[in-house]
Amino acid sequence: MEPAIERLLEEHEQADEIHPIVRAAWFHHQFVAIHPFADGSGRVARVLTLLVLLRHHYAPLVVARHHRAEYIAALDAATGGDLRPLVRLFARLEGVALRSELIRPMAEAPGPTSAVDVARAYTSRLLELRESSDKDRQLRVSAVATAIHELLEGHLLGLQHDLEETFRTVDPQASASVVQSCPGGERAHWWRAQLVATANAVDFFTNLGEGSWWTRLKLTVFGQHLRYIVAVQRVGRGETGVLAVTSFADSRSGDLDARPVPLLNPTADDAVTLVYSDIVDARWPEVVDLVDRTLMAAVAGFAHQLE
Repeated sequence: MEPAIERLLEEHEQADEIHPIVRAAWFHHQFVAIHPFADGSGRVARVLTLLVLLRHHYAPLVVARHHRAEYIAALDAATGGDLRPLVRLFARLEGVALRSELIRPMAEAPGPTSAVDVARAYTSRLLELRESSDKDRQLRVSAVATAIHELLEGHLLGLQHDLEETFRTVDPQASASVVQSCPGGERAHWWRAQLVATANAVDFFTNLGEGSWWTRLKLTVFGQHLRYIVAVQRVGRGETGVLAVTSFADSRSGDLDARPVPLLNPTADDAVTLVYSDIVDARWPEVVDLVDRTLMAAVAGFAHQLE
């Protein structure tokens, strides 16, 4: 038993380049598979998973009772060689944990207090929070968002030509275009209503005070328009150091007064949560997976309307 644990620890230390959530899921499954204790191996595995995440500045996720069936199924899949369900479960729970950290209530002042005492306690707490949101974190958040934004623009530009050429086989006038904006730009505050609605569906508070980093792919076929928007936005009130990548899509006729028809129904799985300390190259595959999956659904819904 001890040699197996020692090998696991060695392999874990050698996996520095693997994303922390993937690393935590792999370590968790391997520890459970070794089952070093007659009782409590699962609990110890969950504690070690939290330590792996905390070491990389992630929030401690919780596998609640109502997750048990999905958790057991994910462990079984990992035993069969497919770690992806466990990674997806941990990633979703990590997103929930990060968002809960942002809305944690302020502690009440101890003992009997007056209104002024309460006000002083709260203003002290607010000042403390404001000071913790230092300039360095703001810069790092912007750097991560900008890097993801640039990659997203390049990715959609790469798809633009292929989509245009494909639909021109049925409509010679078919066209596609990609535009984008970011905080500081004149159009940074576009899509506010759609972004808020998507954030509500995915279950987080979006901070659009400075706008968002968004990229739009527009496809026109037979006079019908598909608009697919993927955006990076800040999460939580103030500078929390957390970002979310979400997407939405709609279709509309050439009539500008026509009401857009939504093409996507986002769920809690349809977002990628990023933190200011993330390495962009390590998180990019998750963002690509989100974009490719949601854009495929949007194009399928759009094409169905053209029939």
